[in-house]
Amino acid sequence: MKQYDVCDQKTLFKILIKAASRGDSIDNTAKLLKNVPTANDIKYHFNKIHKFEELEIEINQALKNRIPLGLKKGCLKIAID
Repeated sequence: MKQYDVCDQKTLFKILIKAASRGDSIDNTAKLLKNVPTANDIKYHFNKIHKFEELEIEINQALKNRIPLGLKKGCLKIAID
């Protein structure tokens, strides 16, 4: 198993967005993605981040950008059984 002493910001951001957009855990997301650090390595690097408020704003913006264009245009009539 490969150990990651350094995990770049882009990879951490990718993992967070993937987990948040799927409502999944970091642990499971790390298992599903290829060529990413282990969940423990990811958590280690997240613990070094001190500006979580800024990170939260960036992640929320990224999630908003993933909303399909048709859903952004207004109200939709839907039915759920």
